[in-house]
Amino acid sequence: MTTQVAEEAFYRVTDEEIEQNPLSPPLGDHDWVLSFSIDLKVMRVRLVEEDKPFDDWESWLFKEALGDVWCSGCDHENGRINLLGKVQVLGDRANFWLPDELPEDNYELAEALPSSDYRLCYRRPDRRWRLRKEDEGYAGLIMVEDYRGAMNMHWFDRGSHVFVRQPVDLDTENVAHFK
Repeated sequence: MTTQVAEEAFYRVTDEEIEQNPLSPPLGDHDWVLSFSIDLKVMRVRLVEEDKPFDDWESWLFKEALGDVWCSGCDHENGRINLLGKVQVLGDRANFWLPDELPEDNYELAEALPSSDYRLCYRRPDRRWRLRKEDEGYAGLIMVEDYRGAMNMHWFDRGSHVFVRQPVDLDTENVAHFK
């Protein structure tokens, strides 16, 4: 088994039932942190509660995701994606909506990538973010410094990757901006 195959198998979502937070996520626009729980083998979204330690923030687990949400950057040290918008969790699925007011996303364009299915991935060993055009496989792999913008997110692959289906701009600092 190759290292790549072993790594992908390690990050597969569990088939076991997940113990869900009995509270619903709060209504309205909020800041969220999205991550893959290696221990539980599911995605987790946490409500940012700056007055509490990170591990005490309310969180919800899910195995599938769909919707549009604003990405305000990434936590490179811990492999987390920072989001802004609305979240609803029903069973094993999380639904996302953009915030009522979108933040400005000003940047200097370096390259415009076409609309496609892109896999977003955190490379844990070197704490870097990747963008991969799915129809090109590993040949379509682009290392990026960060993610920003309105993500059209979908996640059903049963792995630890989030996907977006849309055009993506790369800026002069190698940040991927979702349009």
